[in-house]
Amino acid sequence: MTQKQEETNRSKAALCDWHKREGELAASALTDVLNEQTGRQRKAYASEWERHERLLEILVSSSPAARKLVETIGAMKVFDVGVEKLSGVGKSDFVLNHQMDIMSNSLTDRLSFRGKPFDARWTEFRPFNRWGTAARGPSAQLDGTMSLDLTETYVDRPIAYGGWMRNAAGVGTWFKPKSKSTYVRVAPFCDYGFRWKDDSSLQVAHNSGDIGVFIQRFLGPGQFETVLDDRTELWRDGTSWYQTHQDEQSGYFTKSNYFWASSSDWYLVWVWCNSAIDFATKTTFGSSRAYNNLLAHLRWLVFEQWA
Repeated sequence: MTQKQEETNRSKAALCDWHKREGELAASALTDVLNEQTGRQRKAYASEWERHERLLEILVSSSPAARKLVETIGAMKVFDVGVEKLSGVGKSDFVLNHQMDIMSNSLTDRLSFRGKPFDARWTEFRPFNRWGTAARGPSAQLDGTMSLDLTETYVDRPIAYGGWMRNAAGVGTWFKPKSKSTYVRVAPFCDYGFRWKDDSSLQVAHNSGDIGVFIQRFLGPGQFETVLDDRTELWRDGTSWYQTHQDEQSGYFTKSNYFWASSSDWYLVWVWCNSAIDFATKTTFGSSRAYNNLLAHLRWLVFEQWA
């Protein structure tokens, strides 16, 4: 091996180490976004739960018969069927893998592709150490697979609207434009499948899931500026009184996003997903439960530059 080749290899190794180290620090911004979104949803759910509780108190105080009716309906639970996990999404696809194999890393100066392995991964779960009774929690791999799983089966414990869970997963890749000033289009090809269900017996429950692109500009060691935060809602649902809602879908996330960039800077492009549930497993009257399961696989990212 020549001295030039050795220097090139050392340079590549140093860049790889830098990407890994700064990618781990950059992921804290995703955690901040998740926490802010969680706070807003928790306040909204608490307000709705309190309204239901006041109404139930009025009903049960009207007569002994009304109290008996509310207690009977609240004790009826229909969410006792076992949860079947999704499978199939995120498995190896020969056709897609072959398509990636025949693509070069840079087809032209304007158009480039980035596939696995990606540079960074991130997961988050809230609240800490409360994974529920049957949930696997979030996972993310550098091959682009992401998994979310929230399940709360009925547990006899005294938590009113304190019952909630949120998790998220993402994979990121570093990008550096070729021009000093250019408009950049980034488009992921990510297949996904999800399943969710809400069930209420006089209490409220909520269920939601998003997928999106989050782009950061590197400013300095451990410092990043958010360039773009674009999220697409996959589902959002709520139940109350004696309702049951559920859905199951699969599809592709291919939405293009645009941002202004410079070859003087590095950018970390994330594709991430998050899901949440709110429930009341034990209250004075009734209960509510929820679950969701999402599997996604980021196959590649397309970058298009105009300058």
